[in-house]
Amino acid sequence: MNEERKLELNRLYDESSDVYVKRYKETQLEKFKLVRRDRLLRGIVLDAGCGPCFLREYIEEYFGIDISQKLLLSCPKERVVRGDVERMPYPNSTFDTVLSITVLQNVPHKARFISEIKRVLVPGGMVIVTALRKSLSEKEVIRLLGNSGFREIEKLDLEGTEDIGAIGKKELDYRGVSEYKSKGGLIRCRCSVSEGKISEIKISGDFFLYPEEAITQLEDHLTGSRASYIHIASILEEFWDKIRESPGLCPRDLALAISRAL
Repeated sequence: MNEERKLELNRLYDESSDVYVKRYKETQLEKFKLVRRDRLLRGIVLDAGCGPCFLREYIEEYFGIDISQKLLLSCPKERVVRGDVERMPYPNSTFDTVLSITVLQNVPHKARFISEIKRVLVPGGMVIVTALRKSLSEKEVIRLLGNSGFREIEKLDLEGTEDIGAIGKKELDYRGVSEYKSKGGLIRCRCSVSEGKISEIKISGDFFLYPEEAITQLEDHLTGSRASYIHIASILEEFWDKIRESPGLCPRDLALAISRAL
């Protein structure tokens, strides 16, 4: 993302934060109602470009990210971060749905943003993105989703609003490999995903776990589980009670290594 453009956007939103809340809350909620009407939201939801978190009270498992510190002042700090939507601070395969309302037109590198959305979605996860119709066309938004590998792309019915939009799904089946350097050593992971679940996983590297059969047991434990970082991290936390020795290694290291293959 162009650094000067980012700084300018941050300044503008910080300076106009009070006006933004008064002027745009009802408008943004109207768009959200149209999205919710079609029952598109599910699971853990990321609001990318969340502003002052207008949608938080309507989404049970809500997370948000925005570039403006002042717009985030009223948001719950434990689930909302200040950050760049082109380089989001989340592991791969974290969210079931990524929602981004009236943000795309402000992002200089739009393809990078859409690719980043895909990265943080679980297999089969849903993207819902809108933009000002005076800035982008439906065809442009649909093309951006298609070029990033999303499937089942459809336009959103946002009649009566200032936006156009589209939805798409991340693929359910694929293979991935990863390497992750932890304090305890290099972790390698090879993973196959089918129907959104881990169908095969192999973990190797120069790290140490005891007992020796722990890795094989962990692979068996993970096979058939949801290909979701949060789900994998939860499994690893429970499994770690069986580990007697793991110098320099923690459950989060393995969760990150596995998620990078998803």
